[in-house]
Amino acid sequence: MPRVERNYNETDKKPKDKFRRRLYYKIIYGTFDFLGVIICTVCILVLFLLLTNMVAWFRGDIAQTFSSLQRNLTNVINLGEDLFRHD
Repeated sequence: MPRVERNYNETDKKPKDKFRRRLYYKIIYGTFDFLGVIICTVCILVLFLLLTNMVAWFRGDIAQTFSSLQRNLTNVINLGEDLFRHD
């Protein structure tokens, strides 16, 4: 099928339509870029808050775990002293 060449004169609207289409896509791409940056910023903030919450939970859990271990070890030591005490 032969290609049909069109000759546009100065009054034809094709170049203006092409310019408008490119401008439209630039605006759309810019909007999506902006929304992407905003969404990623919100995600980073949420992940940072989750991380700080996890660190606070971990500190409390470690303190409770060591407290429990200390109490258990103290009980074992006291039990051992009671077993070997000769009255």
